[in-house]
Amino acid sequence: MSFLERRIQQRLSALDPNLFLDKEWTDYGMMYGVKYRMGDTEPFRVLAWRGPDRKPLPLSLDIVFTVAKQEGDIHEAVAQTALNNSLKKQKIAQERMDQITELAKEHNKETGKLRRWFIPGTKKID
Repeated sequence: MSFLERRIQQRLSALDPNLFLDKEWTDYGMMYGVKYRMGDTEPFRVLAWRGPDRKPLPLSLDIVFTVAKQEGDIHEAVAQTALNNSLKKQKIAQERMDQITELAKEHNKETGKLRRWFIPGTKKID
């Protein structure tokens, strides 16, 4: 990590401890960006440091100033992303539970036995 990268990282951390400088490879070469750590999920990209022509901009302290200007928007976007991720996880968990319940019902029909203990929300009957 270069001196400038360390300096930028320190300033980003001063804005918010979850912000960090990141490098990505694009068709135009290496591009810097800023990402936000969100717990156990993949970090959320806050800023891609590139010009209007989509080519990477040279690294400078301007990246910190740009992030600081967007800070309120960043926190809103992170909160919305966290909420959306949570809702997606809940939906996937419910879909899986529905699939398990449906498979258990099919199995009970095929075997001719009543195995309610496998279906969520029911009691075991022997």
